[in-house]
Amino acid sequence: DKAFIQFAGFTAGRASSFFDFYAHDFELAGATAGSDVSSTNLIAYTATLGNGFSATLSVEDPTFRRSPIFSPTTNSGNVTLNTAAAVFAQNNSPIPVFIGYNAAGAAARYSFVDGIERNRMPDFVGALRYDAAWGSAQLTAAVHELNVGNVANGAGTPVGAGVISNVSIPHTSNDYGYAVQGGVKVNLPFISPGDTLYLQGAYGVGA
Repeated sequence: DKAFIQFAGFTAGRASSFFDFYAHDFELAGATAGSDVSSTNLIAYTATLGNGFSATLSVEDPTFRRSPIFSPTTNSGNVTLNTAAAVFAQNNSPIPVFIGYNAAGAAARYSFVDGIERNRMPDFVGALRYDAAWGSAQLTAAVHELNVGNVANGAGTPVGAGVISNVSIPHTSNDYGYAVQGGVKVNLPFISPGDTLYLQGAYGVGA
């Protein structure tokens, strides 16, 4: 699932993220934890710095790094919340979460996963890499935008009871996550030709 062009340091098309280092290089099933994501649309530039060093700046499609975000809403006045069918039909969400109840204890307000998460900003990835006869090392960092859809507040209509007033739920329209990673690859030809050892660690918040 890759198709890209490389010319004069530029890479453009559908390729592996430049955040990746060990991306299941030696696996058929990809069962271990790794940094790789599905092939992504990107445009990047790699500068060769000399003495084995290179630096890359990549602008990437954030679709494969999106995470669900809860966004509050309510049902319309003519739909009751006493049946699961009414909730599913109204909010089109597979994961409704009730967050408000009326005086009788019936659900009057709910939240659902915002599955849209508009792609308003691409992911920005930076990588510094070193390659030598013994192996390679890489440091990478990424910035990712998190955002939610519009909030629609109103009143639900449980059967047989009045509805208490809804209170608007504060929410952040967007925020930014990040991730950093470091990895080392060591060639081990004295064990067997083609053998290598990978060590890597990553840390991320919202990305």
